[in-house]
Amino acid sequence: MRARQAAGSRATSHKPLATIVAITTLMCLYGCDGAGKPGGTSSILDSSAPSPAPPKEIASSALALYPSLDGDEKLSLGVKVSSVEEMFQELKPKNHTVPTTLPQGLSPDDYAANGWEVGDTTAGFGLISSGQRVVAAIVRESVKDRDEADAIVTGYTRKVSSVTPHKYDLGDNTYTFWEDGQTLLMILESPGKKDSVQLTLALGYKPVMEYLRADPIHAQIDGRKVGTDTGAKGASSRS
Repeated sequence: MRARQAAGSRATSHKPLATIVAITTLMCLYGCDGAGKPGGTSSILDSSAPSPAPPKEIASSALALYPSLDGDEKLSLGVKVSSVEEMFQELKPKNHTVPTTLPQGLSPDDYAANGWEVGDTTAGFGLISSGQRVVAAIVRESVKDRDEADAIVTGYTRKVSSVTPHKYDLGDNTYTFWEDGQTLLMILESPGKKDSVQLTLALGYKPVMEYLRADPIHAQIDGRKVGTDTGAKGASSRS
């Protein structure tokens, strides 16, 4: 997934968007206790919301996640979990990782979780599957600066040129969404440590992404809420 370029910086911090916390939980921190430790129960997701029904089938889509933007290898929805579990291993450190758990509220009768995550949530790779087929995937990594993050977004825009992206600036966070039928792709850029940028890339079946609040409507709702609570700038959108 690398698309390296040098330079500028921007990093400010404020209370994280609900979407950031919700999407992080997809990879084991989908359950953090009050101290932010893996394994507890997250209250971010609405436990009263019904678990989305798994798709009977997943239509082919131009949207995918790429281990390298320079290559053709990709992770698409509907593929077997066993064929992609090792795909993003270059991000995985030798130790200090924890396994993923199923997001709170998703029915274990319909869904399963696979993957790993660094304990501080700065890197990880997680899958949600149904019937051993991938219905959602997420990659988290930290990149050097804003230019490097923007280069990755630009690389994805070129990879999926048949789908128009929509970008939302919400406080210090920038979301880019692509939608193709029932498939959603999201890239979230948020402030990391020092000058770094934390990237969250999520690909998923639309009802599952909506449940995880990783869709344009929930991103804007959560962004406006944070702006009200912290004085951050409001939402703006651009295509």
